[in-house]
Amino acid sequence: MLTKSAILDAKDLAVKNIPVPEWGGEVGVRILTGAERDDFDSACANARRVGGRVDTRGLKIKLVSLGICDEKGERLFDEKDIKDLQRKSGKALDRVFTAVQKHNGMSAEEVEDLKGNSDADLSD
Repeated sequence: MLTKSAILDAKDLAVKNIPVPEWGGEVGVRILTGAERDDFDSACANARRVGGRVDTRGLKIKLVSLGICDEKGERLFDEKDIKDLQRKSGKALDRVFTAVQKHNGMSAEEVEDLKGNSDADLSD
């Protein structure tokens, strides 16, 4: 059984490099911390409804800013950088968004898998 210190000392914020040809190289994408994931999930849950549809503007760029990192896993962008990031190539941002989603187990397929396993006994 893992101890408290073993859990807290675990290096569980893995970094993965992905090519972004539009930017001329690779960027690191990382696993979000629990607090960052809660913040993003909250932003998704609080997306407002406009004309019967959920307005998701700003969510993609928020996830990109949370996920892009340096080789040590440190975030490169924060909230004040979002306007600058929004001016970058949509194609490049989509590429990074998809990579961050997948790396964090947030892709549509993985979310469906989690839903399918929601009745599983977690005590095992």
